[in-house]
Amino acid sequence: MSKRKTSCYSSDVEKELMDDGYPLPTLGSLHESHLRKEIFVKKLLLCKSFCSFSKRSKGKSGVLRLRSEWIEVRKRILFELIDYVSVTDDSLDEEPLQLVVNLVEELICSERPPVPAHYNQSSLFYPKDKSDVPTSFEVVEEETSIEDTEWSIIQLVYELFIQMITTDGLDIKCCLKYITESFISKIFHLFRIGDIRERDYLKTIIHRIYRRFIRRRSFLRIKINEFLFSYIFEGEPCYGIREILEIQSSIVHGFAVPLKEEHKDTLFRYLMPLHRKAELEIFFPQLLSCVHSFAEKDPTLIPSILSRLCSGWPSCNSMKQILYINVVEIVLQSVTENVFAKISRAVWLELSKCTCCPHFQVAERAISLWNDTRLVKMMASYRKELFISLFESLDTVIEKHWCKSVCSIALKVKQQWMRTIPDFFQRHQQKSFDYGRTMDTSYPKRKKENESPSLVGNSASVTSLIETSRDFVKACTEYKVESI
Repeated sequence: MSKRKTSCYSSDVEKELMDDGYPLPTLGSLHESHLRKEIFVKKLLLCKSFCSFSKRSKGKSGVLRLRSEWIEVRKRILFELIDYVSVTDDSLDEEPLQLVVNLVEELICSERPPVPAHYNQSSLFYPKDKSDVPTSFEVVEEETSIEDTEWSIIQLVYELFIQMITTDGLDIKCCLKYITESFISKIFHLFRIGDIRERDYLKTIIHRIYRRFIRRRSFLRIKINEFLFSYIFEGEPCYGIREILEIQSSIVHGFAVPLKEEHKDTLFRYLMPLHRKAELEIFFPQLLSCVHSFAEKDPTLIPSILSRLCSGWPSCNSMKQILYINVVEIVLQSVTENVFAKISRAVWLELSKCTCCPHFQVAERAISLWNDTRLVKMMASYRKELFISLFESLDTVIEKHWCKSVCSIALKVKQQWMRTIPDFFQRHQQKSFDYGRTMDTSYPKRKKENESPSLVGNSASVTSLIETSRDFVKACTEYKVESI
């Protein structure tokens, strides 16, 4: 027994606690508060060195057997600590909080599986090796997983930390001594790892810290912006972007109205540029939630959002166009009539192009956008010319599009329009009929006026223009550039 202890354990506390396997009493069996706190601290000390088990030698079967036993002991202890913290009414002192934070820091500094190499977009044009040339353009987020036995301990440590910082008996001022900006920065660094299970726990931890510690909110927003900036402009891999955007969405949802300028700056500097990234499909739902929250909080931002979106419209990428149309649809749900009139003409022109797109999915998505009765009425009121053009585009789709389902959807939308705003179409048809009659009656008169005498009258000006152009060409041929 002594040989086993000297070969694997360096702490006197561990030796004392492990002599009889698991001698410490359970926390639930203790009735006095000070005894529970004392045993709680001792069990935390016992779990503190759990990170070192991955660095121990695996050459001997005895060490392997001990390692598995050591893991099971720690799992049992951590389960008990989590149950105690989740139900206890005891106030937590500074010492157990410090030990839990130190436990998480040891976990953060422990080794992780190597993150898959990030594909550099510039290698498409200047590949260092033929193997660097991509064979397809499918967006795939590669993931690496931590060993299951190791993850079982990591998961329980994160659960214990989450329970600690959300318990009612926590002293916030005392906790701020240990949940520092340095500690938060280390957590953000871990978002770059490839294990999605750990990223989910990190996301939950950041959520809880933001909700509980008001003094850390400003720093957390800065770290989120820095994380997005490094991905957009510095070529960092997209690992963790999905989780970071989920955090950002919940933060935006809690913003007070009216929005501050720094919050609007976050939208246009860090969120809107994400739409142009090749990996948009991976984090699109989370990004859409962020943009939608901003549009709901301040509808006056909608024209700027749509203009930024239109400036980078992916005309050559059908799948991405569908995502862009989804953004337009969600954002327009919050638009008011005053704001609608300020939306750029270019946005409606892009949607009109998508309506006639040969790609059936793009055309279906663009046409389905106009099922919204409220949007159709505002379009007929504030953008009459564009609405008429869009109506004519629908007629073209119904008559000429190769896909029958697209033609069917276009026909249903057209019929719905005519039921929604019949007066508008009656006036439009009457104007078209009157214009046609005017053109028919005035055609002979205009034909007579445009006959050759008018051309003869203008022959002098035409001749002078021709002579002037000849003189200009002759002067250009004679001109010589002197050498400098």
